[in-house]
Amino acid sequence: MSKKCDNKSVGMRFEKDGRILMIERKKYNPGWALPAGHRDGFSPEETAIKESSEEVGFVPVRIEKLYEATLPHTCSRDGGTHHEWHVFDVPEWLGELKIEPTEIKKAEWKDKNEIAALAKKLEDFVFGYGLSLTLNDLPEIVRKTNEDEAWQKSPGLEPPMYFIFKELGII
Repeated sequence: MSKKCDNKSVGMRFEKDGRILMIERKKYNPGWALPAGHRDGFSPEETAIKESSEEVGFVPVRIEKLYEATLPHTCSRDGGTHHEWHVFDVPEWLGELKIEPTEIKKAEWKDKNEIAALAKKLEDFVFGYGLSLTLNDLPEIVRKTNEDEAWQKSPGLEPPMYFIFKELGII
């Protein structure tokens, strides 16, 4: 039995030398994304600190809220029909990059052009299924990326991140 979804997620943007830290998820929701996780009863700020340390080995020294919105997408947990997202910028952190190997395939610092290419890959994938990149189609897009073996082997941008990155002006 999977965990119950609290429908609340937090993402963290680490940027250095014009590049943003991106992770490729190993499990459900395959794709490239910011380090992120469910709140599980913690505040958004506490979650940002906890998930940063767990997923990529960084301990935030300072965080600044960038984005807050509710997106209609599913997750692997029971009852996950939408997520209230809080995304933080982490301009200062301690520690060295060390991924959590059961959740993350790899982590890379990507520039805006590389991220745009990941977004384009998602756009092509979505249009290939006759869907549109809208919040209305987001649950179906997430379902398709989780079923498509070719996507899982070589994914683009994780679908919810597409909408977050658009709002943040990253893509």
